[in-house]
Amino acid sequence: VFTPTDVDREFEDWLPNVNARIRFTPELQARLAYTQTRTRPSFIDLRASGTLDQPPTCLQQTPIPENCFQTGSGGNPFLNPLLSDNYDVTLEYYFSRNGFVTLSLFHRDMEGFIENSVFQGLTPDGVPLRLGGPINSGGGEIRGFEVQGSTFFDFLGLPQFGIQANLTHLDASADFEYDEGFVNGVRRVDTVNRELLGVSDWSYNLIGIFETGGLSARLAYNWRSEFPLTYQRRGDHLYTEEADPVSRLDLSVSYDLFDSLTVFGDWTNILGDPFSSTLTRTDVAFPNGAPTGFTATFPRVVRYEETTVSLGVRFRF
Repeated sequence: VFTPTDVDREFEDWLPNVNARIRFTPELQARLAYTQTRTRPSFIDLRASGTLDQPPTCLQQTPIPENCFQTGSGGNPFLNPLLSDNYDVTLEYYFSRNGFVTLSLFHRDMEGFIENSVFQGLTPDGVPLRLGGPINSGGGEIRGFEVQGSTFFDFLGLPQFGIQANLTHLDASADFEYDEGFVNGVRRVDTVNRELLGVSDWSYNLIGIFETGGLSARLAYNWRSEFPLTYQRRGDHLYTEEADPVSRLDLSVSYDLFDSLTVFGDWTNILGDPFSSTLTRTDVAFPNGAPTGFTATFPRVVRYEETTVSLGVRFRF
């Protein structure tokens, strides 16, 4: 017999937003900002339902092997919003009518970052269960800097050509609790401070621009360093998946035949570099997750994404 889930949540927030600009000269200025933000979980994360996968054949054995589980996934109606205090400082220098460089420093104090985790327990009929679902993190921080710039090369006698570029560095981590299931009748819960999933330490973008008459072209290259994809604690084993560095090159061209008619074309993923990741299993100790010895690393995913070419027409009456 399953017990219905009935959850009633209310949140009320006052969100201050303070911005200041300090203008040192007509070309040089600084911006300061402090804000508080609240980000609600998505509806799919809040769903009070779950799905069980096809039971593995090992569940038919008696006794059930130690590493045999019924698996599934579901939502979490008890999720809280992500709370964040945001601090930003930016220095801007405008060296021409169409050129600038900026340096931005930022810091985020947050609570409740949402990520997927794995819970272990038993189904109502006593079958070992491993269920994936979203959880809130404890306290965490995101801090870093970004340098960016943009200009056309008028000063070189090439007003048709321009460039945009940026470089970003991020350091993002938070505290997460991991349910290790029951050991000798006692539920084990471990708290780990680790990197946020999907966040690269370094990334940059470089865009070449060509503008003349009705012709406009953009050639964009972006790159990001390796980043964590999954972090799973299964008893005394830690499984981490990390994506390898990713790069991409895209081209976009348009031409105004008339004031009301434009033809355009896009060529995406020109390089066709595959996405790849590696999985590492490490034996760890409870409760601090410190490595105890054995480590194995092997390829996890190699995925080739399509290269596309598209043509189109835009017009207005």
